[in-house]
Amino acid sequence: MLLAFTAASAPLSISGMQIGMVALAVLAAAVVGRSWNVVRRTPLDGVLAICAGALALSTVVGGHVLQAGDWLRHWVALAYFVVFWWLRDRDHARRLALVVVIAGGVAGAYGILQHFTGADWYRALFGFATRALPRVPGAQGFAVVGFFRNYLTFAHAMIFPLAWAGAFAVAGVAGIAVAWSTGLREQAAPIFTLGGENTARLEIWRANLGIIHDHPLLGLGFGRCRGAPAAPYYDRHPEADRRSHAHSNVLQVAAEGGLLGLAAVCLVFAVILRRGFGAIASARSPGEWATVVGGCTGMVTFLLAGLTQYNLGDAEVAIGMWITTAVLMRCAEGA
Repeated sequence: MLLAFTAASAPLSISGMQIGMVALAVLAAAVVGRSWNVVRRTPLDGVLAICAGALALSTVVGGHVLQAGDWLRHWVALAYFVVFWWLRDRDHARRLALVVVIAGGVAGAYGILQHFTGADWYRALFGFATRALPRVPGAQGFAVVGFFRNYLTFAHAMIFPLAWAGAFAVAGVAGIAVAWSTGLREQAAPIFTLGGENTARLEIWRANLGIIHDHPLLGLGFGRCRGAPAAPYYDRHPEADRRSHAHSNVLQVAAEGGLLGLAAVCLVFAVILRRGFGAIASARSPGEWATVVGGCTGMVTFLLAGLTQYNLGDAEVAIGMWITTAVLMRCAEGA
C-alpha cells in the first residue's frame, strides 16, 4: 500500500511522495533484525558511494562545509533505496510501473482539460492562486500547471509516466497531440532559438562555464554554488535573470563539484542504463519488457532534458527518477 501510494504520488503530489518514502524507510527500519531481510545491498551501492565520496571531497576542499546547504535537497535519493528494498520481484515492479501510468493518466487528463479551458479546480479547491495563464503571447490554450506549484506537469514530472505508458502501448496519442495542436507547437517553438526567451538562460550557462573554467577539478564545493561564491560570475552576465542554479545538470554539477564530481555522477547513470538495457533481453513477458523499456526510455529522456534544466534539483522530478531507478534495478537483479 505504501509503495502504491508513493508511486501514485509521482505525477500528483510532492508531499505524497515524500510522506510515502519516509514511511517506507521507517517501516524498513522497524523490521531490521527480523527474517524479512528488507534492508539489503542494492546494485548501485558501490557507484553511489563513489559519487558521494567525490562530491564530499569537493565540499571539504572548498573549505565551507557548513555553507553547503544544497546537500539537503538530495535526501530524496532515499526513494531509490526504500522502493528497491520493498519490491519483491519483477512482477511487483511491473505492477508499480502501472500505478505510475494510471496516476499519470489522471494528471494528463487534468492537464488537457486545463490546456483548453483554463480550469484550475485543484488550486481553487485548496484556496491557491490560479496559475493556468497563457504562456506564450498569441499561442492557443493555457499553460498546463497540473498538481504541482510550477509548470512541470507536461514536461519533466511527466517523463516517467509517459515513457511507461508508451511502452505499455496506451499513450500513442501523445505524439499526435503535439503534431496537431497549434498551441503546443507554438509553445515549443522557442526551444529551438538562441535569442528571445532563451537569452537569459544562455547567460546563466556562460556564468557557470566561467566557474568551471576557474575551478575545473573540484568546482566551488558541492552544495554551495548559490549565493556569494557564484555572484562574481553572474555579475559579468547581467542578463542572467536567475542565480538559483545553472539550468543544466551538467553545468550545475561541474560548477559545484568540478569535472571529478561530474564524472562520478555520469558513472552512476552509466551503470543504471547498462543494467537497465541488459535487463531488456531477459524479459520473460510483454509486461516485463514494457516495464524495463519504459524505465530506460524515461531515464534517457530525463538525462536529455537535464542538458538544459537542473531536474536533478527538482524534488518532484528527482523522486520519480529514483523510483524508476529502483524498478529498473529490481528487474535487472531478477535477470
